[in-house]
Parts: sequence; structure tokens; C-alpha cells
Amino acid sequence: MALTDTIIRNAKPAPGKAYKLADEKGMFLLLQPNGSKYFRLITRQTLTPDFICMLLN
Repeated sequence: MALTDTIIRNAKPAPGKAYKLADEKGMFLLLQPNGSKYFRLITRQTLTPDFICMLLN
């Protein structure tokens, strides 16, 4: 499933628990209980996965 603008804007935080909305290419949106939204991208250029993180308000 692609992360569209509508899906991202309508995503609401769950009380007391962080959760992820993912797409098929390694990017996911991490929703924190306080309402913070973090985009993360998993890169696999080495043997261990690395994360690239961005914060949205």
C-alpha cells in the first residue's frame, strides 16, 4: 500500500501505543501517542539495515 497524502493526514495516534503505516519500498510513518509523526526509510546498502529519519509536526 502506498502512503498517500490522504492516508498520512487522516492517521491518528493510538492512546498509549506507537504504530507504523508502511509502504512496499521500505518507507514507513511512525505515529507516536503524543501525536508526533516520523517518516523513516530503511536502507539496505550494507549487511545491517540503516534508518533515515525525518520529523513532521
